[in-house]
Amino acid sequence: MNSVVNSLYILKNFILNKYLKTHNTREWLYNKIYNYFFYLNNIKYSFNVSETILRNNKNSKYQEYSNSLGHSPLLRLTKIFNKIENKNQYHFIDIGHGLGISTIFVFKKYNFKSFEGIEIDKKIFEFSIKNLKHLKLESKIKFKNNSAHNYKLNKDKKYVIYMYNPFKYCVLKKFLNNNLKIIKKNNSMIVMFNNQYEKFLKNYNLKKITISKGLNIYY
Repeated sequence: MNSVVNSLYILKNFILNKYLKTHNTREWLYNKIYNYFFYLNNIKYSFNVSETILRNNKNSKYQEYSNSLGHSPLLRLTKIFNKIENKNQYHFIDIGHGLGISTIFVFKKYNFKSFEGIEIDKKIFEFSIKNLKHLKLESKIKFKNNSAHNYKLNKDKKYVIYMYNPFKYCVLKKFLNNNLKIIKKNNSMIVMFNNQYEKFLKNYNLKKITISKGLNIYY
């Protein structure tokens, strides 16, 4: 009984936290509830850990590169991935995978060729590895403690590259400059959860498919 009461208490605080005040819509509320139950059933380190990391990492050396540590709205994520056909022809990579939650969610729901992620912050990366070990997924998903600044995609792989509010423009620019030829050559695609990069991405002559507001596929 105590565990049920505790879960309901956490759920109430989860729904009514500061993010709901800035995204006060029914869809956002549905996503937060969906996220919560996915964490409850699958993820050992998620919401409470991320809040602690944010408090302790305010002066982190990575803050000048990263926007923030945030959790993707998983229910909304399905809108965009359900539109991608022949997923088994693509390798999935999460750029700035954080605690690994989105990658684990995609692994459980979709049939990509392989699953990997990169994360610049060492503490956050270490928790993501603990999540993989908790679910016994170390052999299925590969996480690397690396920066998008200098990360090179495999020239022989066709990717779905996932980015959720990942990092500053300077980092995105370096990532694209390093990998744009590979992306175009292999008909890879970038899944982006943020409209703030839209004007910037026009400089790279990428085509765009808009799924809904803030959900775009670039290729």
